[in-house]
Amino acid sequence: MGSGAYPEFIPSGDVNYPEEEKIMTDFANDVLESLKGHTGVAEVQWSDLARLIANKHSLFTGREACAFENILAQAISYASPYHFPMPEHYKALSAKAAPMVASAIGMRNKFTIDADCETIIDYFNAAFNAVVEREYALSLSEDTAATLLRTQVEELAVQYPDLGLSFGYIGNLSIGPIHDDRSWKVFTKCATPRCHGASDVSWGGYATKNLGLMHVAARKSLADWCQQKSDLLAAREIRSLVPQAA
Repeated sequence: MGSGAYPEFIPSGDVNYPEEEKIMTDFANDVLESLKGHTGVAEVQWSDLARLIANKHSLFTGREACAFENILAQAISYASPYHFPMPEHYKALSAKAAPMVASAIGMRNKFTIDADCETIIDYFNAAFNAVVEREYALSLSEDTAATLLRTQVEELAVQYPDLGLSFGYIGNLSIGPIHDDRSWKVFTKCATPRCHGASDVSWGGYATKNLGLMHVAARKSLADWCQQKSDLLAAREIRSLVPQAA
């Protein structure tokens, strides 16, 4: 683990970096190759972050995988100790990182946008926390995640009775061969002005296999979402379909 400059951020045994590990991402590979033989504090920390990105990249897919790798590009671009004249090895890395951080994913990176990152250690923390969170979500069985979600929704339903909150799915589970096209959501009994009849206000839309991810997302943002909808109700921008007591 590099120089051991920040061991407090790595619980013992939770992360390891086998040198023979195949590097799964091109940019992380470029970073590690470019920094071979460089022993400065920044270079060691960038290398540690690159190994974390490479070893855990397979936990993420699609745009999330791009955003996860983008953490490394941000650390190189925004947490550099170098000013002019810049060393050649950093110039090469900076040139590759610049278009990544200027992309739409880089500008709105879900892993760093609220993390207040300034140092390389901050970016390492953001990546490490993303890994811990994702591994926790993937460790949950569908039944466990559904139970946790249902409990949270029941608690929020007491706090926000006018929203008419419930947890469930739309879609079907067919047997033989098994096919599950259910989309799990937190439903409300609220409607926007354009809606005539049933509610059109809901949160979520996760596949059954991603209920663990839904639980993690709900833990972070569902309460705020409920408060926002409650504020919209108070402002009469949406309406409640919950029957009112006489």
